[in-house]
Amino acid sequence: MNIKMFFLGGLLRNKVFNQIMFLGITAAFLVGGFFVPNLALAVSTFTATQTVANITAVSAVAQINTITIGGTIEVGDIFTATLPTDGAISFTAITTSTSDIATGLNNAILASTNYGTQAFTSGVVGSVITLTAKVAGTGFTVTSDTTSFGPDTTQSAISNISQANVVAVSAVAQVAIFTPELVAIGETFRATINGAIYDYTAVDTLAATVVAALAISMDLNADVACVDTTSTTITCTASVAGTSFTFSASFFSTMTGYNTALAAVTQANYTSATWTAYQLVVSANVVTDQNTQVEVDAATANITAAQGSLVTLATELAAAKVTAHTALTTARALYTDTNYTSANLIILNGFKTDGDTAINDATNLAGVSSAQNTAMTGMAGVAIITRGGGGGGFFSPQPISQVLGASIGPIAGCDIRTTGFSVTTGKSCVGNTGTTVVGKVLGAEKFIFTLFLKMGSKGNEVIELQKFLNTLGYTLTADGKFDAKSKAALIKFQLANKLKGDGIAGPKVRALLNK
Repeated sequence: MNIKMFFLGGLLRNKVFNQIMFLGITAAFLVGGFFVPNLALAVSTFTATQTVANITAVSAVAQINTITIGGTIEVGDIFTATLPTDGAISFTAITTSTSDIATGLNNAILASTNYGTQAFTSGVVGSVITLTAKVAGTGFTVTSDTTSFGPDTTQSAISNISQANVVAVSAVAQVAIFTPELVAIGETFRATINGAIYDYTAVDTLAATVVAALAISMDLNADVACVDTTSTTITCTASVAGTSFTFSASFFSTMTGYNTALAAVTQANYTSATWTAYQLVVSANVVTDQNTQVEVDAATANITAAQGSLVTLATELAAAKVTAHTALTTARALYTDTNYTSANLIILNGFKTDGDTAINDATNLAGVSSAQNTAMTGMAGVAIITRGGGGGGFFSPQPISQVLGASIGPIAGCDIRTTGFSVTTGKSCVGNTGTTVVGKVLGAEKFIFTLFLKMGSKGNEVIELQKFLNTLGYTLTADGKFDAKSKAALIKFQLANKLKGDGIAGPKVRALLNK
């Protein structure tokens, strides 16, 4: 069978149609019998870039340092605070009280030369000196130390920053820019703002069209203000400075046509050979929504074109039946009517008629072949008459053994009949030479079935079949018309006797009926 191969090169994420090797020929795919070269396709993009980062406002905080006097103090111990500009400012203990030392050192700080221009003010409560920045956000550095006068060295003046200086920061609004490029018709460009999705499917190849449409829809988000920037980009700015937003940009191709094409056919409906060839095309045209729309559309077209070469099982079966009917007709034409007795001519034509009927009823190729072969063998086995010697003498049967290797002689279950089928074996009675009647014949008490009966058949044998089935409990009208009720009753009879329930009275059924 001539199967056109529509191959599209492996479609990779780099959006380039790769060439593939088929039968030693490098090509992209075949359309109408012509090679179409592979092309490197322009890749659509949709990017989102943050150009200004979000900055949250920060309020200034005034620095606070403490100097805590502690330990065992001896008179003469020296306590020192090192200040900006003035350097070390000292106080010598004249008592052993920590609060007295703290007050004395604080007074020394207040009396320092540049205290008035220092970035802090100083105060004392108990044994703790507190230095507080005059201006929030303006820091300073103060350290402290002690010098022991006596043998005890446990005195201390610990400096600590209890509240760090914090410089004020102004809020800055976040800015993100969305840029679509190399637009293809059918591709969907998606932007997100704080999880909200904004899609636009391109109807032309202009980036400006995408920008204009998305800018309008994205600007509806209360968290940002989005504008069309020179028809090439969309600029989105946070509505509130210092309040950040999440964002993303992506694009994907429309897969509806591709998926519909794949779902349009099912393996069970087509011949194995054409389905295998079709699957080669499908395998060579695998794409996802991350391929460009051009690639997706090309793959869809190749798959759809390849489907045109699929042959259905029904078409194949119908073609086989036509061929079989033609073969029977041709074979029948080779047999000359005058070479047969009137009875054998009926048998000859009966094989042809039964064969055509069986061919029509066949549900698969094997059934068609079997029906054709049975009919051909049957026709070839019908005895002919040959003219005796002397020119005008007599006619005598030609030995059937001369035809297709058939044998001649008494056939069990055929009695004296040379037509129909054996009542014991179901085999054809053609060629039977039996002379003894076993059982009854047509018109006797026991009816002998000889014909192929099915839905639509008419005649005396149908009447007898209906009568027989009625004896088994069925209620059929014995009118000689093989109708749906007759078929249903026959199917039950077949199944009850472990035969195929097809509602057709063939050789096996006749053998059972004629017992």
